[in-house]
Parts: sequence; C-alpha cells; structure tokens
Amino acid sequence: MDATATEEWKQMLKDYEKQKSNVQWEKPPPVTRVKHSDIRKMEIAYNPILQTYSDPNTESQIKNQEQERLIDTLAKNKDRALRYEQVYNVVNFENKLKGLEGAPNYPQEKPSVPKKFYSNYTNTNYNIISGMNFSDHHYLPPEKRPAKPHSAPKKYKINLAEFRDFDIINNRYKRNHEAKAKLDEDYYIQEAAEKYWKTHDYDPVVGEFVDEEKEKAYQRQQEQEAKVHGLDQVEKLPNGVKYSEGALYQPINMRVVDANRLYEIDMKNKMAKQRYETRYDVEKDYRERDIEESQRKEMLRLNRINPKKYLEPKERGYNILTNNPYYGRYAEKFHEPRVPTQSVWAKPSSSSSYASSRTIRSSGFQIAS
Repeated sequence: MDATATEEWKQMLKDYEKQKSNVQWEKPPPVTRVKHSDIRKMEIAYNPILQTYSDPNTESQIKNQEQERLIDTLAKNKDRALRYEQVYNVVNFENKLKGLEGAPNYPQEKPSVPKKFYSNYTNTNYNIISGMNFSDHHYLPPEKRPAKPHSAPKKYKINLAEFRDFDIINNRYKRNHEAKAKLDEDYYIQEAAEKYWKTHDYDPVVGEFVDEEKEKAYQRQQEQEAKVHGLDQVEKLPNGVKYSEGALYQPINMRVVDANRLYEIDMKNKMAKQRYETRYDVEKDYRERDIEESQRKEMLRLNRINPKKYLEPKERGYNILTNNPYYGRYAEKFHEPRVPTQSVWAKPSSSSSYASSRTIRSSGFQIAS
C-alpha cells in the first residue's frame, strides 16, 4: 500500500469521527424573558408631550439624522429643480452652476427651441387686464395679432304667453286683462288671509278667539268638561284608598259608587280562585262518572237472570200444563235450558277430568297435581 492511499484512509477516518462526534443541530437559544422593568423602559423611552427622547444621546443622534436627511432632501430637490428649471438667477442673471462644471451628472444645456407664438393662451377672447379685444390690445405686432373670433349670436326661446303676456308700461295684460286681474286679486286676498290668521288666532285683550266658530266650539268643550270636572280626582289617590270597599260601595244606603272598579275587584278575586274552580270541576266530573258507573252496575245486577228458575220445572217432576211426568213410565221428554246452571268456578271444580289433569303454572315450571 502506497503512502497516498494511507493518508487518504486516515483523512477518511478523521472525517467520519468528526461527523459522528459533531451533531447536526445546535442547542436552541435561551428563552428571553420580558420583565416589567423592560416594558417600563420602553414606555418612557419617548415623551409624547415634549416630543423628545428620554435618553440625551438618543435625542442628539436622532436630531443629527433628521438634519442630515433634511439637507439631503433639500439638495436633491435643488438638483431636480436645476434639471427642469432655469440654470440662472432671474434677478441678477448669474449662473447657478458656476464651479460645478466638472461635477458628475452636470446638467446639460437644454437645446434652444424656437418660441412659437400662439394666437391665444387664455380661455377668453379678450385681454383680461384692459378688457379690450386681442386685435386692439396685444403684445404682438398688429399683423401677427389673432383675429377676432367669429361667434354667432345666441338665440333664446321665449314663451310669449309666459314672459310677454303683461305690459309693464301700462300695467295691463295683453289678453283678458279683467279676468286675470280678478284672479290676481283673489290670490292676494287669500294669501293675506293666510298670513293674517297665522298671527291673529287669539285676541289676548278680549280673551276670545278671533274666529267665532272656533270660539263657540271652545265654549261647548268647556261646558262638557265642567260637567265631568272632579270625577277623575279619585284617579290621583293611592290604590289602597281608590280600591277600598268603603269608596266603592255604601252599605248604609246600599248604593254602588263605582260599578266599574267594583267589577274589576270582583273579577280579580275570581281569577285568583280560578285554579280551585278548575280542580272542583275536574273532581265533580270524576264523581259524576263514578255515580253513573255504580248505577249501571246496579242495574245490571238487578236485571241479571237467575238460571235456577229454569230448573224449577225439572225439580217439580211434571208438566203443569199436561200433567205428564218427566220420570218413569210414560215420561215426557224434558228439554234442558241453554243457560249455564253452574258458576264459572264450580264447573271446573266438579269436573273429574279437569281436576285430574289440572296444572299449576308458577315461575315458568309446570307442576302436575
């Protein structure tokens, strides 16, 4: 094995050991805990009233930055203005770019464009200072001045019946003056009456309404109110007095003072006992049903047929009509009745076959007896 292969093998082992000893992840940074003091410092770092920082160093640093930004902004605006505005002072005609010829981004001189004179720079067709037409007052020579604009006269549509129906010279209508004057007079009278009644509804000196009909209606209303005056004073009393028995009924002369309020109290007491009335009605219904059921059972018991009456002829031994016997020689056949002659319990008890095979079922088992 040559030395080169040995060195490569050693380097490979070192790389493998380094790879296994150094993990691929790092320990996470510790969690920073925010304290109340830190929050307090952040709150008082800037004074909103004085508009200054609490730390003098921070305040001076911010001021310097603002000053630098202001200077940069002004310089940029100045440079931008020199690129689009005059490069000389309009007062003394000095060059603003003097001494900056070798500076980078030096503004190039603008190409000279021949000035074009337009006929009109404004929206008006006259000089706004002198009020004269451009053909008479203009800074250009007379041969280059703009021509007078040709404008057609403006036409207006006028309704003759609306605008020219009245002659302002003689104060008369051109057509139907009497009828129209009468309509105007009626309108003026009506308008004056409306304005008058707005402010002359009641006369405080006389103490009456100006309108006689309104005054009569008011007097009738006062007479009606005088008839019932004082009757509603009881409504101002407390309920203990207003709904007392002495205030509603006089037992001495047996006279009802207030029938409506007395009826209201009676209905209130009745509604308070309504649940007992419902209970009484239900119990009464049940009691009547029980009585009807007991009467029905009693009637069935009294009308029940006794099967022993059909056995009486057989026990007698002969037919009472023919006197023929039911037993012995020359006996007459007796027809057995189809009614049960034994009770339901006596019939299975007397049967020997049923008694021998009777079973008692109890708890799912069959026990023979």
